[in-house]
Amino acid sequence: MNTHPHQVHATNEAVVAATTEVDEAAAAPEPGVDYVAQRKAAMYEKIAELSGPSEAQIDAWKQSAPGNRVRAFSLDNVRFYIVRAIGGLEFAGIQKNIPQNSTNPQLEIQLEAAVLCTLWTSSTRDGKLTSIGLRTGTAGLPSSIWTLIETLSDYADPQDFQTCSVEL
Repeated sequence: MNTHPHQVHATNEAVVAATTEVDEAAAAPEPGVDYVAQRKAAMYEKIAELSGPSEAQIDAWKQSAPGNRVRAFSLDNVRFYIVRAIGGLEFAGIQKNIPQNSTNPQLEIQLEAAVLCTLWTSSTRDGKLTSIGLRTGTAGLPSSIWTLIETLSDYADPQDFQTCSVEL
């Protein structure tokens, strides 16, 4: 048996390469499976189970939303929300209507934007989100909805600019 150091090293590299190739093939997603489409279909199905808006209604909302941006989300697979982007003039109107003596104007903006931009929710009988409902609900919900509104409305975290922009 030839045990020259270069041959042993080459054999070890071949084993590692073969193992890595098998592992990568096992971890690769199935070709042709559209997971985004599956998630979207499951969300439409769940909304229908909850007597929510039809796909046609959601498409109509999408057509009238700023940037045609609408998303559905659920943090617990029980309460569902359909949220749209906010327009610049709408946002300016909310800011203008916040009382000068407000102790937390950022929270007031989040609450008003969430009420305006939540098109439907399964958490109320009439499907409408209210400021009172947000104030008396779970503490994180207003900021979670606000984060979604920001995302849909093209607000970017300053840290994201490193990955989504290039200095010219």
